[in-house]
Amino acid sequence: MQQKYPHWELIIVNDGSTDNSGVQAEQLVREVGGTRVTIIHQENRGLADARNTGITAAHGSWIVPLDSDDALDPTFLLAAVAAIEHNPSLNHVTCFGKEFGARTGIREYPDYSEAALLTANCFPCTCLYAKDLFTQVGGYDPHLPWGLEDWAFWLACSREGLRTHKITAPLFLHRVRDSGSMLTTLALHNVVSEAMLMTLFPSLYPHDRIIACHHYIEQMDGETMIRLQRKIVLFPERSPAYFWLGLFYLAQHRYEEALQLFLRAQQYLSTLGWQPLSWQPLWGEIRVHAATGDQEALTLALSSFIAQYPDVAASVINESLL
Repeated sequence: MQQKYPHWELIIVNDGSTDNSGVQAEQLVREVGGTRVTIIHQENRGLADARNTGITAAHGSWIVPLDSDDALDPTFLLAAVAAIEHNPSLNHVTCFGKEFGARTGIREYPDYSEAALLTANCFPCTCLYAKDLFTQVGGYDPHLPWGLEDWAFWLACSREGLRTHKITAPLFLHRVRDSGSMLTTLALHNVVSEAMLMTLFPSLYPHDRIIACHHYIEQMDGETMIRLQRKIVLFPERSPAYFWLGLFYLAQHRYEEALQLFLRAQQYLSTLGWQPLSWQPLWGEIRVHAATGDQEALTLALSSFIAQYPDVAASVINESLL
């Protein structure tokens, strides 16, 4: 609200909050008046879906997502717009972060390159970017159970062509909490979370690394499983949660349940847009048939796999499956 750049709109998404934040947001709308501030109420569907809701409703051609705990330096928009005016080819502007709360300090994010982004997130969640990027990649992925939707989003944008500029000043203000924050929770599930993220981009990582990710996902804990089951309820026509749960059931020798989940994941592959699981659900089906000794089904699935994904087949199919 205190931005020195005057041309902005604010869209607040109340994602099923159980405190009085929705009431406070409504009061803010009344105080500001007009159409500059909008509030959207929805049932709790998670951070990624809340962002998708707000960004879809935005009228402007540039977007700045901001989580409820965080803030912007009053000069952020002014500096970001100046960078775009200086170089109109840009579609993304980032900056340093300034931490406050339980920990204070300046956070400098890694320099961006396509290769660097494969190993670590190079950006904060809050950047200025062209709404066209959001449209091209289909928004933020709502399935990741413990976060990392920002990293997944930037990976998807990178595939479309990310032309970025970094402001070397701490204009993004990030609140750090002692415990209970999303980042703290994510750290407890870091291995399985990163494995899930990588499976969303099988064309960006070596096949053997994707296979290794499958084995990490198989070891998910019960809370992760419950979260994925809720994702299926909320987003029944998208395939990642089906596939990840299928891997869990496969490791538990619950073969029929795993097979049905892999088949459902294959059914909904076309709905993923920028992040196809590609060959992985069919590979899961192959593993089920190999485990159960259904030779006829295994032969049919292998033939389909080789026909659809010959390059992958050459590196992942071993003699034990033939």
